[in-house]
Amino acid sequence: MPWRICLLGVIAATVAGSARADGIWWATTGFGVNGVAKDVPVDAVAASPDGTIIVAGAGALYRYSADGRPIDFGRNDKSPSFPIGGSGCRPALAVRPDGTILVACGETVAAVRPNGTVESRTTIAGARLGSLAIDELGRTVAAGSALVRLHADGSIDASFARTALPSPTAAVAVDGGRVLVVAGGSILAYDDTGAPDTSFGQGGVASFPGFTANSIGVHAQWIVAGGSHGDEAAVVRFSIGGLIDSAFGTGGLAAWDPSPYIEENVVALGMRAGGAVDVAVDAVAKADVYNSYEHPEAWLVQRVTTTGALGGSADGPDEYIDPTAECFQEFPVALAEQPDGKTLVTGVACPDAVDYTPYYLLERYDRWLAPDVGGPLHAKIVGAPVVRAGSLSVRVALNGPCRLIARIQALDGRDPIGRWLSTTRLDVAHGPAIVRLRLAREERRPQGRYAVVVSAYDASGRFVRAFARLRP
Repeated sequence: MPWRICLLGVIAATVAGSARADGIWWATTGFGVNGVAKDVPVDAVAASPDGTIIVAGAGALYRYSADGRPIDFGRNDKSPSFPIGGSGCRPALAVRPDGTILVACGETVAAVRPNGTVESRTTIAGARLGSLAIDELGRTVAAGSALVRLHADGSIDASFARTALPSPTAAVAVDGGRVLVVAGGSILAYDDTGAPDTSFGQGGVASFPGFTANSIGVHAQWIVAGGSHGDEAAVVRFSIGGLIDSAFGTGGLAAWDPSPYIEENVVALGMRAGGAVDVAVDAVAKADVYNSYEHPEAWLVQRVTTTGALGGSADGPDEYIDPTAECFQEFPVALAEQPDGKTLVTGVACPDAVDYTPYYLLERYDRWLAPDVGGPLHAKIVGAPVVRAGSLSVRVALNGPCRLIARIQALDGRDPIGRWLSTTRLDVAHGPAIVRLRLAREERRPQGRYAVVVSAYDASGRFVRAFARLRP
Protein backbone atom coordinates (compact mmCIF):
# COMPACT_ATOMS: atom_id res chain seq x y z
CA MET A 1 0.00 0.00 0.00
CA PRO A 2 1.42 3.43 -0.85
CA TRP A 3 2.62 5.43 2.06
CA ARG A 4 0.28 8.18 3.19
CA ILE A 5 2.04 10.97 5.02
CA CYS A 6 0.23 12.84 7.74
CA LEU A 7 1.43 15.39 10.21
CA LEU A 8 0.35 14.10 13.59
CA GLY A 9 2.27 16.77 15.40
CA VAL A 10 5.50 18.66 15.19
CA ILE A 11 7.78 18.42 18.16
CA ALA A 12 10.71 20.78 18.48
CA ALA A 13 13.47 20.30 21.01
CA THR A 14 16.64 22.22 21.74
CA VAL A 15 19.59 19.89 22.16
CA ALA A 16 23.13 20.64 23.26
CA GLY A 17 25.12 19.27 20.36
CA SER A 18 28.53 20.44 21.57
CA ALA A 19 30.33 21.36 24.74
CA ARG A 20 29.34 24.48 26.58
CA ALA A 21 31.22 27.53 25.21
CA ASP A 22 31.31 30.93 26.90
CA GLY A 23 28.15 30.08 28.83
CA ILE A 24 26.10 29.42 25.68
CA TRP A 25 24.99 25.82 25.26
CA TRP A 26 22.07 26.38 22.91
CA ALA A 27 22.11 26.77 19.14
CA THR A 28 22.20 30.39 17.97
CA THR A 29 21.57 32.44 14.84
CA GLY A 30 24.99 34.05 15.21
CA PHE A 31 28.06 33.94 13.02
CA GLY A 32 30.85 31.44 13.63
CA VAL A 33 31.81 31.23 17.29
CA ASN A 34 30.89 34.41 19.17
CA GLY A 35 30.67 36.26 15.86
CA VAL A 36 34.05 35.09 14.53
CA ALA A 37 35.22 32.49 12.00
CA LYS A 38 38.86 31.37 12.29
CA ASP A 39 41.46 30.25 9.73
CA VAL A 40 39.98 32.48 7.03
CA PRO A 41 41.91 34.05 4.12
CA VAL A 42 41.84 37.77 4.84
CA ASP A 43 43.05 39.62 1.74
CA ALA A 44 39.56 40.38 0.39
CA VAL A 45 35.94 39.75 1.37
CA ALA A 46 32.63 40.13 -0.48
CA ALA A 47 28.99 39.31 0.27
CA SER A 48 26.96 37.23 -2.20
CA PRO A 49 23.24 37.80 -2.88
CA ASP A 50 22.40 34.32 -1.53
CA GLY A 51 23.86 35.15 1.89
CA THR A 52 27.13 33.29 1.44
CA ILE A 53 30.46 35.04 1.93
CA ILE A 54 33.43 34.98 -0.45
CA VAL A 55 36.97 35.53 0.80
CA ALA A 56 40.27 35.41 -1.04
CA GLY A 57 43.87 34.95 -0.09
CA ALA A 58 46.87 32.64 -0.47
CA GLY A 59 46.14 32.21 -4.17
CA ALA A 60 42.62 30.86 -3.74
CA LEU A 61 38.95 31.71 -3.37
CA TYR A 62 36.99 30.38 -0.42
CA ARG A 63 33.29 30.35 0.34
CA TYR A 64 31.60 30.51 3.74
CA SER A 65 28.00 29.88 4.66
CA ALA A 66 25.82 32.62 6.12
CA ASP A 67 26.48 31.27 9.61
CA GLY A 68 30.28 31.21 9.19
CA ARG A 69 31.29 27.69 8.18
CA PRO A 70 33.55 26.83 5.20
CA ILE A 71 31.56 25.33 2.34
CA ASP A 72 32.33 24.26 -1.20
CA PHE A 73 31.26 26.15 -4.30
CA GLY A 74 29.48 23.04 -5.59
CA ARG A 75 27.47 20.29 -3.94
CA ASN A 76 30.21 17.82 -2.96
CA ASP A 77 31.71 19.86 -0.12
CA LYS A 78 35.11 18.24 -0.68
CA SER A 79 37.27 21.35 -0.86
CA PRO A 80 36.55 24.93 0.19
CA SER A 81 39.08 26.46 -2.19
CA PHE A 82 39.26 27.43 -5.83
CA PRO A 83 42.67 28.36 -7.31
CA ILE A 84 43.01 31.87 -8.76
CA GLY A 85 46.69 31.96 -9.60
CA GLY A 86 49.88 32.76 -7.76
CA SER A 87 50.03 33.81 -4.13
CA GLY A 88 52.36 36.76 -4.78
CA CYS A 89 49.52 39.20 -5.49
CA ARG A 90 46.79 40.54 -3.24
CA PRO A 91 43.38 39.75 -4.79
CA ALA A 92 40.37 42.02 -5.14
CA LEU A 93 36.79 40.73 -5.13
CA ALA A 94 33.35 41.74 -6.35
CA VAL A 95 30.09 39.81 -6.80
CA ARG A 96 27.52 40.41 -9.51
CA PRO A 97 23.78 40.36 -8.71
CA ASP A 98 23.53 36.87 -10.27
CA GLY A 99 26.16 35.57 -7.83
CA THR A 100 29.07 35.45 -10.30
CA ILE A 101 32.33 36.11 -8.45
CA LEU A 102 34.91 38.41 -10.01
CA VAL A 103 38.48 38.32 -8.83
CA ALA A 104 41.50 40.30 -9.97
CA CYS A 105 45.02 39.39 -8.94
CA GLY A 106 48.30 40.19 -10.64
CA GLU A 107 47.81 39.77 -14.37
CA THR A 108 44.54 37.82 -14.13
CA VAL A 109 40.86 38.71 -14.01
CA ALA A 110 38.55 35.73 -13.57
CA ALA A 111 34.79 35.29 -13.39
CA VAL A 112 33.67 32.29 -11.35
CA ARG A 113 30.12 30.98 -11.29
CA PRO A 114 28.48 30.29 -7.91
CA ASN A 115 29.02 26.55 -8.47
CA GLY A 116 32.79 27.08 -8.78
CA THR A 117 33.19 26.66 -12.52
CA VAL A 118 35.19 29.27 -14.41
CA GLU A 119 33.11 31.47 -16.66
CA SER A 120 36.06 33.43 -18.02
CA ARG A 121 39.72 34.03 -17.31
CA THR A 122 41.61 36.94 -18.86
CA THR A 123 45.33 37.62 -18.66
CA ILE A 124 46.62 41.19 -19.00
CA ALA A 125 50.40 41.21 -19.15
CA GLY A 126 52.11 43.60 -16.76
CA ALA A 127 48.88 44.98 -15.27
CA ARG A 128 49.66 44.09 -11.61
CA LEU A 129 45.97 44.28 -10.76
CA GLY A 130 44.77 44.63 -7.17
CA SER A 131 41.44 46.48 -7.37
CA LEU A 132 38.22 45.97 -9.30
CA ALA A 133 34.64 47.19 -9.58
CA ILE A 134 31.53 46.40 -11.63
CA ASP A 135 29.72 49.06 -13.64
CA GLU A 136 25.99 49.34 -14.34
CA LEU A 137 26.33 47.36 -17.58
CA GLY A 138 28.00 44.42 -15.85
CA ARG A 139 31.46 45.28 -17.16
CA THR A 140 34.51 44.81 -14.96
CA VAL A 141 36.93 47.66 -14.32
CA ALA A 142 40.27 46.51 -12.91
CA ALA A 143 43.16 48.66 -11.76
CA GLY A 144 46.76 48.19 -10.72
CA SER A 145 49.66 49.68 -12.62
CA ALA A 146 47.16 50.05 -15.46
CA LEU A 147 43.41 50.66 -15.78
CA VAL A 148 41.47 48.23 -17.98
CA ARG A 149 37.83 47.35 -18.66
CA LEU A 150 36.40 43.97 -19.60
CA HIS A 151 33.05 43.04 -21.09
CA ALA A 152 30.72 40.81 -19.09
CA ASP A 153 32.00 37.79 -21.06
CA GLY A 154 35.59 38.49 -19.96
CA SER A 155 36.86 39.90 -23.24
CA ILE A 156 38.88 43.11 -23.10
CA ASP A 157 36.86 46.22 -23.99
CA ALA A 158 38.80 47.79 -26.85
CA SER A 159 36.74 50.99 -26.62
CA PHE A 160 38.31 51.69 -23.22
CA ALA A 161 41.93 52.79 -23.40
CA ARG A 162 44.38 50.78 -21.34
CA THR A 163 45.64 53.63 -19.20
CA ALA A 164 48.93 53.57 -17.33
CA LEU A 165 48.40 54.86 -13.79
CA PRO A 166 50.88 57.25 -12.15
CA SER A 167 51.21 55.19 -8.97
CA PRO A 168 49.97 51.85 -7.60
CA THR A 169 46.20 51.72 -7.16
CA ALA A 170 44.69 51.35 -3.70
CA ALA A 171 41.03 51.13 -4.77
CA VAL A 172 38.68 51.67 -7.70
CA ALA A 173 34.98 52.53 -8.01
CA VAL A 174 32.54 53.27 -10.81
CA ASP A 175 30.03 56.12 -10.80
CA GLY A 176 27.87 55.98 -13.91
CA GLY A 177 30.24 56.31 -16.85
CA ARG A 178 33.09 57.66 -14.74
CA VAL A 179 35.82 55.47 -13.24
CA LEU A 180 37.35 56.65 -9.96
CA VAL A 181 40.80 55.42 -8.98
CA VAL A 182 42.49 55.93 -5.61
CA ALA A 183 46.19 56.32 -6.29
CA GLY A 184 48.90 58.40 -4.65
CA GLY A 185 46.51 59.36 -1.83
CA SER A 186 44.05 61.17 -4.16
CA ILE A 187 41.07 60.25 -6.35
CA LEU A 188 41.70 60.28 -10.10
CA ALA A 189 38.80 60.29 -12.57
CA TYR A 190 38.61 58.69 -16.01
CA ASP A 191 35.77 58.95 -18.49
CA ASP A 192 33.92 56.19 -20.34
CA THR A 193 36.73 55.89 -22.88
CA GLY A 194 39.49 55.55 -20.27
CA ALA A 195 40.81 59.07 -20.80
CA PRO A 196 41.44 61.40 -17.81
CA ASP A 197 38.24 63.28 -16.94
CA THR A 198 39.47 66.83 -16.36
CA SER A 199 35.95 68.03 -15.51
CA PHE A 200 36.19 66.14 -12.21
CA GLY A 201 37.51 67.93 -9.12
CA GLN A 202 40.54 70.04 -9.95
CA GLY A 203 41.79 68.98 -13.36
CA GLY A 204 40.63 65.39 -12.91
CA VAL A 205 41.79 64.98 -9.30
CA ALA A 206 39.84 65.15 -6.02
CA SER A 207 41.86 65.64 -2.85
CA PHE A 208 41.79 67.23 0.59
CA PRO A 209 44.74 69.06 2.18
CA GLY A 210 46.71 66.73 4.43
CA PHE A 211 44.46 63.73 3.68
CA THR A 212 45.81 60.48 2.22
CA ALA A 213 43.08 58.33 0.67
CA ASN A 214 43.34 54.56 0.32
CA SER A 215 39.70 53.40 0.04
CA ILE A 216 36.58 54.65 -1.71
CA GLY A 217 32.81 54.26 -1.87
CA VAL A 218 30.05 55.84 -3.95
CA HIS A 219 26.47 56.51 -2.85
CA ALA A 220 23.88 58.55 -4.78
CA GLN A 221 25.32 62.08 -4.94
CA TRP A 222 28.40 61.40 -2.78
CA ILE A 223 31.89 60.01 -3.13
CA VAL A 224 33.45 58.98 0.18
CA ALA A 225 37.13 58.25 0.72
CA GLY A 226 38.78 56.69 3.75
CA GLY A 227 42.37 57.08 4.87
CA SER A 228 44.32 59.27 7.26
CA HIS A 229 44.71 62.95 8.03
CA GLY A 230 48.05 63.35 9.73
CA ASP A 231 48.07 60.68 12.43
CA GLU A 232 44.27 60.49 12.64
CA ALA A 233 41.84 58.11 10.97
CA ALA A 234 39.74 60.12 8.55
CA VAL A 235 36.90 60.10 6.03
CA VAL A 236 36.40 62.82 3.42
CA ARG A 237 33.25 63.28 1.36
CA PHE A 238 33.13 64.79 -2.11
CA SER A 239 30.29 65.64 -4.44
CA ILE A 240 29.81 63.53 -7.55
CA GLY A 241 31.74 66.21 -9.41
CA GLY A 242 34.77 65.76 -7.16
CA LEU A 243 34.39 68.90 -5.04
CA ILE A 244 34.72 68.77 -1.27
CA ASP A 245 31.33 68.49 0.44
CA SER A 246 31.64 71.12 3.17
CA ALA A 247 28.35 69.97 4.77
CA PHE A 248 30.08 66.77 5.89
CA GLY A 249 31.98 66.75 9.18
CA THR A 250 34.24 69.78 9.52
CA GLY A 251 34.56 71.32 6.08
CA GLY A 252 34.23 67.93 4.39
CA LEU A 253 36.47 66.00 6.80
CA ALA A 254 35.57 63.61 9.63
CA ALA A 255 38.71 62.74 11.60
CA TRP A 256 39.15 61.11 14.98
CA ASP A 257 41.98 60.07 17.27
CA PRO A 258 40.86 57.36 19.71
CA SER A 259 42.90 57.09 22.90
CA PRO A 260 45.49 55.69 23.61
CA TYR A 261 46.64 55.34 20.01
CA ILE A 262 49.29 57.53 18.43
CA GLU A 263 48.50 56.74 14.79
CA GLU A 264 45.34 55.55 13.03
CA ASN A 265 44.52 54.78 9.43
CA VAL A 266 41.33 53.70 7.65
CA VAL A 267 42.32 50.58 5.70
CA ALA A 268 38.91 49.64 4.27
CA LEU A 269 35.53 51.28 3.78
CA GLY A 270 31.99 50.08 3.10
CA MET A 271 28.97 52.15 2.05
CA ARG A 272 25.72 51.49 3.89
CA ALA A 273 22.28 51.70 2.27
CA GLY A 274 21.46 55.15 3.68
CA GLY A 275 24.80 56.77 2.87
CA ALA A 276 26.60 56.22 6.17
CA VAL A 277 29.93 54.41 6.03
CA ASP A 278 31.61 51.74 8.11
CA VAL A 279 35.40 51.81 8.18
CA ALA A 280 38.04 49.41 9.43
CA VAL A 281 40.82 51.22 11.28
CA ASP A 282 44.35 50.07 12.02
CA ALA A 283 45.40 51.86 15.22
CA VAL A 284 48.94 51.85 16.61
CA ALA A 285 49.78 52.63 20.24
CA LYS A 286 53.03 53.67 21.86
CA ALA A 287 55.30 50.79 22.82
CA ASP A 288 55.68 49.96 26.51
CA VAL A 289 59.46 49.71 26.62
CA TYR A 290 59.34 48.13 30.08
CA ASN A 291 57.48 45.09 28.71
CA SER A 292 58.04 45.07 24.96
CA TYR A 293 59.53 47.14 22.17
CA GLU A 294 56.64 46.24 19.87
CA HIS A 295 53.96 48.82 19.21
CA PRO A 296 50.56 47.44 20.23
CA GLU A 297 48.26 47.43 17.21
CA ALA A 298 44.46 47.40 17.34
CA TRP A 299 41.60 46.42 15.05
CA LEU A 300 38.84 49.03 15.26
CA VAL A 301 35.56 49.48 13.37
CA GLN A 302 33.85 52.87 13.22
CA ARG A 303 30.58 54.06 11.70
CA VAL A 304 30.47 57.59 10.28
CA THR A 305 27.01 59.05 9.73
CA THR A 306 25.78 60.97 6.70
CA THR A 307 26.52 64.24 8.52
CA GLY A 308 30.10 63.24 9.31
CA ALA A 309 29.45 62.51 12.98
CA LEU A 310 30.86 59.39 14.64
CA GLY A 311 28.28 56.67 15.15
CA GLY A 312 28.69 53.22 16.64
CA SER A 313 32.10 51.63 17.07
CA ALA A 314 33.56 48.23 17.83
CA ASP A 315 36.82 46.43 18.51
CA GLY A 316 38.21 43.35 16.84
CA PRO A 317 38.06 39.90 18.47
CA ASP A 318 40.51 40.72 21.26
CA GLU A 319 40.27 37.29 22.91
CA TYR A 320 43.15 36.30 20.63
CA ILE A 321 45.48 38.93 22.10
CA ASP A 322 47.79 37.64 24.85
CA PRO A 323 50.08 40.34 26.28
CA THR A 324 51.60 37.83 28.72
CA ALA A 325 53.09 36.07 25.69
CA GLU A 326 54.22 39.35 24.11
CA CYS A 327 51.32 39.21 21.67
CA PHE A 328 50.13 42.79 21.19
CA GLN A 329 49.11 43.18 17.56
CA GLU A 330 45.77 42.77 15.86
CA PHE A 331 44.81 44.61 12.69
CA PRO A 332 41.96 44.65 10.13
CA VAL A 333 42.52 44.03 6.42
CA ALA A 334 39.25 44.13 4.45
CA LEU A 335 35.61 45.12 4.97
CA ALA A 336 32.33 44.44 3.16
CA GLU A 337 28.71 45.32 3.82
CA GLN A 338 26.03 42.65 3.56
CA PRO A 339 22.64 43.44 1.98
CA ASP A 340 20.97 42.85 5.36
CA GLY A 341 22.97 45.66 6.99
CA LYS A 342 25.55 43.49 8.74
CA THR A 343 29.26 44.22 8.36
CA LEU A 344 32.08 41.78 7.56
CA VAL A 345 35.68 42.52 8.54
CA THR A 346 38.72 40.31 8.02
CA GLY A 347 41.94 40.71 9.93
CA VAL A 348 44.93 39.16 11.62
CA ALA A 349 45.62 38.63 15.31
CA CYS A 350 49.25 38.33 16.30
CA PRO A 351 50.84 35.05 17.29
CA ASP A 352 51.75 33.89 20.76
CA ALA A 353 55.41 33.80 21.69
CA VAL A 354 55.71 30.04 21.28
CA ASP A 355 54.97 29.16 17.66
CA TYR A 356 54.38 32.60 16.08
CA THR A 357 51.41 31.33 14.11
CA PRO A 358 48.96 34.17 13.50
CA TYR A 359 45.19 33.90 13.61
CA TYR A 360 43.39 34.78 10.38
CA LEU A 361 39.90 35.92 11.30
CA LEU A 362 36.57 37.00 9.86
CA GLU A 363 34.23 38.83 12.22
CA ARG A 364 30.66 39.77 11.44
CA TYR A 365 29.03 42.70 13.20
CA ASP A 366 25.29 43.22 13.49
CA ARG A 367 23.48 46.37 12.34
CA TRP A 368 24.61 48.19 15.48
CA LEU A 369 28.27 47.07 15.16
CA ALA A 370 28.05 44.56 17.99
CA PRO A 371 29.62 41.13 17.37
CA ASP A 372 26.99 39.00 15.63
CA VAL A 373 26.50 36.38 18.33
CA GLY A 374 22.81 36.07 17.43
CA GLY A 375 19.95 34.76 19.51
CA PRO A 376 18.45 31.30 20.07
CA LEU A 377 17.94 29.37 16.83
CA HIS A 378 14.42 28.08 16.19
CA ALA A 379 13.32 25.49 13.63
CA LYS A 380 9.79 24.27 13.00
CA ILE A 381 8.22 22.05 10.35
CA VAL A 382 5.29 23.93 8.85
CA GLY A 383 2.35 22.20 7.20
CA ALA A 384 2.14 18.64 5.98
CA PRO A 385 5.02 16.97 4.10
CA VAL A 386 4.43 16.62 0.37
CA VAL A 387 5.15 13.40 -1.55
CA ARG A 388 5.90 13.39 -5.28
CA ALA A 389 7.44 10.65 -7.45
CA GLY A 390 9.47 8.91 -4.78
CA SER A 391 10.50 12.04 -2.91
CA LEU A 392 9.30 13.86 0.17
CA SER A 393 9.56 17.58 0.88
CA VAL A 394 9.01 19.52 4.08
CA ARG A 395 8.81 23.24 4.70
CA VAL A 396 10.93 24.42 7.62
CA ALA A 397 10.48 27.79 9.32
CA LEU A 398 13.77 29.26 10.60
CA ASN A 399 14.81 32.50 12.25
CA GLY A 400 18.42 32.61 11.09
CA PRO A 401 21.25 30.97 9.14
CA CYS A 402 22.10 27.35 9.82
CA ARG A 403 22.90 23.95 8.30
CA LEU A 404 19.87 21.69 7.97
CA ILE A 405 20.29 17.93 8.09
CA ALA A 406 17.08 16.05 7.35
CA ARG A 407 16.45 12.32 7.41
CA ILE A 408 13.82 9.67 8.00
CA GLN A 409 14.26 7.79 11.25
CA ALA A 410 12.45 5.08 13.20
CA LEU A 411 10.41 6.12 16.23
CA ASP A 412 10.61 4.58 19.69
CA GLY A 413 7.65 6.13 21.42
CA ARG A 414 8.20 9.83 20.76
CA ASP A 415 11.96 9.58 20.19
CA PRO A 416 13.70 9.13 16.82
CA ILE A 417 16.23 6.28 17.09
CA GLY A 418 18.36 4.05 14.94
CA ARG A 419 19.85 4.37 11.49
CA TRP A 420 19.34 7.55 9.46
CA LEU A 421 17.53 6.96 6.17
CA SER A 422 17.30 9.20 3.09
CA THR A 423 19.64 11.82 4.54
CA THR A 424 20.05 15.22 2.91
CA ARG A 425 21.85 18.43 3.89
CA LEU A 426 21.24 22.08 3.10
CA ASP A 427 22.99 25.31 4.16
CA VAL A 428 20.52 28.18 4.39
CA ALA A 429 20.89 31.91 5.02
CA HIS A 430 17.35 32.38 6.32
CA GLY A 431 13.96 30.71 6.37
CA PRO A 432 11.67 29.37 5.28
CA ALA A 433 13.48 26.51 3.55
CA ILE A 434 12.15 23.59 1.51
CA VAL A 435 14.00 20.34 2.24
CA ARG A 436 13.61 17.35 -0.09
CA LEU A 437 14.36 13.71 0.70
CA ARG A 438 14.09 10.62 -1.45
CA LEU A 439 11.57 7.94 -0.44
CA ALA A 440 13.11 4.46 -0.56
CA ARG A 441 10.40 2.20 0.83
CA GLU A 442 12.67 -0.86 0.84
CA GLU A 443 14.77 0.74 3.59
CA ARG A 444 11.89 0.77 6.05
CA ARG A 445 10.11 -2.05 7.85
CA PRO A 446 6.46 -2.43 6.75
CA GLN A 447 5.21 -2.33 10.34
CA GLY A 448 7.68 0.27 11.57
CA ARG A 449 6.90 3.76 12.81
CA TYR A 450 8.92 6.59 11.25
CA ALA A 451 9.35 10.35 11.31
CA VAL A 452 10.91 13.06 9.18
CA VAL A 453 13.58 14.57 11.44
CA VAL A 454 15.15 17.97 10.70
CA SER A 455 18.13 19.18 12.74
CA ALA A 456 19.30 22.79 12.41
CA TYR A 457 22.98 23.24 13.33
CA ASP A 458 24.82 26.46 14.05
CA ALA A 459 28.50 26.88 13.15
CA SER A 460 29.55 25.68 16.62
CA GLY A 461 27.80 22.34 16.15
CA ARG A 462 24.90 23.03 18.52
CA PHE A 463 21.48 22.21 17.14
CA VAL A 464 17.74 22.31 17.49
CA ARG A 465 15.50 19.55 16.19
CA ALA A 466 12.00 19.26 14.83
CA PHE A 467 10.21 16.18 13.50
CA ALA A 468 6.95 15.13 11.93
CA ARG A 469 5.67 11.57 12.36
CA LEU A 470 4.83 9.45 9.32
CA ARG A 471 2.44 6.55 9.07
CA PRO A 472 1.50 4.19 6.24
